[in-house]
Amino acid sequence: MTVLTAVARLQHNRIINGFMVVLLVWPIAATDAKTIDGDVLLAPDRLVEIRLELDQADWRELCRQARDPAAAFSGLPSENPYSYFKADLWIDGEKIPSVGVRKKGFIGSSDQQRPSLKIKFDQFVQQDPIAGLSRLTLNNNKQDRSQMSQFLVYQLFRKAGNPAPRSNWAHVTVNGQNLGIYSNVESIKNPFLERAFDDKTGNLYEGTLTDFHPQTIDRIEVKNNDDTNDLSDLQRLTDLLAGGGDLDLEELEKIIDLDSFIRYWTIESLTGFWDGYCSNQNNFYVYFSPKHDDRAYFIPWGADWA
Repeated sequence: MTVLTAVARLQHNRIINGFMVVLLVWPIAATDAKTIDGDVLLAPDRLVEIRLELDQADWRELCRQARDPAAAFSGLPSENPYSYFKADLWIDGEKIPSVGVRKKGFIGSSDQQRPSLKIKFDQFVQQDPIAGLSRLTLNNNKQDRSQMSQFLVYQLFRKAGNPAPRSNWAHVTVNGQNLGIYSNVESIKNPFLERAFDDKTGNLYEGTLTDFHPQTIDRIEVKNNDDTNDLSDLQRLTDLLAGGGDLDLEELEKIIDLDSFIRYWTIESLTGFWDGYCSNQNNFYVYFSPKHDDRAYFIPWGADWA
């Protein structure tokens, strides 16, 4: 073997090895890169273009899935009947492959033609493509005929100093079918908690047609900290409210930020938000914030009928 041949082989091996490194590294870099900013995606003056492509049979199955009304109103914990399906997503032309998409809705907003949608970026592959967001919530506005209720109500909550999701609008297309204008609402997940409370380690709960009573507390859904949450914060609040005699407001204020709750109650009343916590014990989240002495804060949800 000549020196020239050896050098040529060495150069060839270097090229091949370098090419393999590029092949191995490139998918990771593409997955880790955050090409979309969540603050921009939820800017109040935006109409976001959302395009989804998935197997047509999966889309038909997604649309067909529905809750059993009898079970939903039975007073027992309600099972979630919705499955995630793999899809490719484009946001304003930027592709995010292999996301999970499922139907969203309890009863009133459920629709088999234009379903509300949840999109989870890391359901099928490990990816975190949007800075400040882990998923999308797209509401079909079936109960928000003005297409403004959610936007205005959540904005009022935030202006009053209460935690509430940001929102704007999205034009949604699925498999080439134009589904029209949806509300693009910030999901109540860890990125929201970090933005609103500067912390995500507290316990988060979601309430649907339930309240802090011994008979209904099991319908309140645990949304995080599954391995460590012993429900003691919920139980403490429930026990206090269920106790006989006059309510001890000083003890209640140790559990709930009452100033925040009074503002929450006021805005629900002013906006006619009859399907929220104060009027219907529905459509609410509660977060026990470690940065605020582990006190509870109510977060509005489902403001489409306000």
